[in-house]
Amino acid sequence: GVFLIGFVDQGMLQHTVEFVDKEAGLGRDSARWAFSLIMTISILGKVGFGWLFDKIAVKGVMICYLAIGIGVVLAFPVGGPETLLAFCIARGLSHGGTIVDVPYLCRQAFGPAILPRTVATMTMILSAGFAAGPYVIGAIYDTYGSYANAFYLCILLSLVATASLLFVKPAYRD
Repeated sequence: GVFLIGFVDQGMLQHTVEFVDKEAGLGRDSARWAFSLIMTISILGKVGFGWLFDKIAVKGVMICYLAIGIGVVLAFPVGGPETLLAFCIARGLSHGGTIVDVPYLCRQAFGPAILPRTVATMTMILSAGFAAGPYVIGAIYDTYGSYANAFYLCILLSLVATASLLFVKPAYRD
């Protein structure tokens, strides 16, 4: 699940400027503004999702992963400032959550005793997703001339990543 969510998060993030500029047709200035807004809002996502993770454990991470999928869904109607703003808010908040999910999941699933090893391993897996996502999404765009198929794939992957967490028991919390 961590690999898949890294794939979706960074795939979407790395293609945001090109998507807003070319596919949505809003131009480079709007694309730069959107990317900056996403990164700014992600600060709130880090704090907000960190709080949520502490309150409802792994279910909070599942909500974050679903929010990533919702952010992708909100890319489809982008065509003006209002829809772009909705997309940026959803992407920014959920991106912030993905920055704090790995240490939290590792602590909950494996406990604090081996935290350095589990965080390092899970970060490596997440980073592999970070590397694969932008490449595959770009290849799909190059093949079909649109981001639509790549976005459908991202929605599916975020749902699979969410479902994968159904099997994570917060043993440390118990």
